[in-house]
Amino acid sequence: GLRALVSLGVLMIALSVLFQDFGFKDTNPSLWTSIVYTTQTMFSIQTTNPSLQMLYASGGAFRIILRISGPVLLGLALLSIRNRVKR
Repeated sequence: GLRALVSLGVLMIALSVLFQDFGFKDTNPSLWTSIVYTTQTMFSIQTTNPSLQMLYASGGAFRIILRISGPVLLGLALLSIRNRVKR
């Protein structure tokens, strides 16, 4: 359970840094803005900043990776917690 949550955190921070440096067109967001965008993307929440909608091809690839691996890691963490509680 803890490994999946740590992996999820590392994935979110790494992709936030990649989004900040290589993801967005015409803007250079702060790390905090990138973390918020990453969290919103992973949980399918609509972003509030329209300037963050313009992504390079690399940003689109980062977004796909996040949309697939984020919920998978979260699900693995929840299954692990469920199995520990069930015992």
